[in-house]
Amino acid sequence: HEPEYVTESKFLNSRFIDLSVEKPSIGSEIASVTSLKRFCPLFPGKSLLAIEILPTNEFFSILPNQKFILTAIISFLTTILMTFFVRHIRNLEYNLKEIIAEQTAEIRGQLVALTEAKTQIEKSDQLKTAFLNNISHEVRTPLNGILGFSLMLGGESLSHREKEECLNMLQISSDRLTSTINNYMDMAMLITGNMPVRAQRVNPDQLILNASEKYRTLCIRKNIDFQILTDENNDDVQFYTDPDLLEKSLSHLLDNAVKFTNSGRVTIGFLYQVDRIDFFVRDTGIGISKDAQDLIFNPFTQEDIRQKNAYGGNGLGLSIAMESVSLLKGRIILQSEKGMGSAFTVSIPFKTDQFNKPE
Repeated sequence: HEPEYVTESKFLNSRFIDLSVEKPSIGSEIASVTSLKRFCPLFPGKSLLAIEILPTNEFFSILPNQKFILTAIISFLTTILMTFFVRHIRNLEYNLKEIIAEQTAEIRGQLVALTEAKTQIEKSDQLKTAFLNNISHEVRTPLNGILGFSLMLGGESLSHREKEECLNMLQISSDRLTSTINNYMDMAMLITGNMPVRAQRVNPDQLILNASEKYRTLCIRKNIDFQILTDENNDDVQFYTDPDLLEKSLSHLLDNAVKFTNSGRVTIGFLYQVDRIDFFVRDTGIGISKDAQDLIFNPFTQEDIRQKNAYGGNGLGLSIAMESVSLLKGRIILQSEKGMGSAFTVSIPFKTDQFNKPE
């Protein structure tokens, strides 16, 4: 049979709290509640409730405010996220710049090191080439002299005077060969940093006399004056240094002075200063041009290649003197004009009240 329906409608108030049979006084219907009573075999005598929600003006007046709040919340969250994102990007950019700067500095340092290594290799190659070219002349020449004069001395036809001349030339060749070998060995030890420094108390007057002994005789042979100047006000003052290295340096300076002076005078001496002692070697020789004054301290270097043929030498004397004085914490100062002679000053630091022991 057909089910029987009974319908009953009620209304909710504005807060959806109470049910009433009358419509609420504000706005249109907010909701209607329909109770359907249906009789059927499955639910005999039961009531079914149907609820219908109807929008009202009050609902639509609240909705824009909710949209504004939601929009504000979304904007706020978006701003926070964007701020965080921008800061994160800036931090990454800053870190990336630091990494790039560090890597750039490291690469530049490596390039500088490679450039210096390349320069050192080129200098080493140049030194090797100069050494081979130099040693072929500086060693063979005195050797040939020694062999030649030795053979001449073996002959029976030589007079006593000729034999004395041969012996003299044999001595000169032997000294030249010995000096050349010593110079090569000294330069090798100085370049490699193996030259020892043995400091002790030194009397400058005695040091100058030892260095001058050989060159006084050479000056007499060349008919030039040899002069020694000392500081008479400080005869008893001594200082602390390596006498062998200092004497070696002064000997090379004297050797150059006597070699390049054909007339006039060669002078050696010293003066005490406040915090140092200055040894000087002066001559009235051919002098050194301004352009060559820095170059002549390089190994195997002379101002003019023609000087090598005219005066001899291997171009190591000033290099050895400079490196030796550097080991003593001193320096060499050169003053010279072409055709006016030269003045070399070896300045060694010291204190009068306390010996200056090199490290």
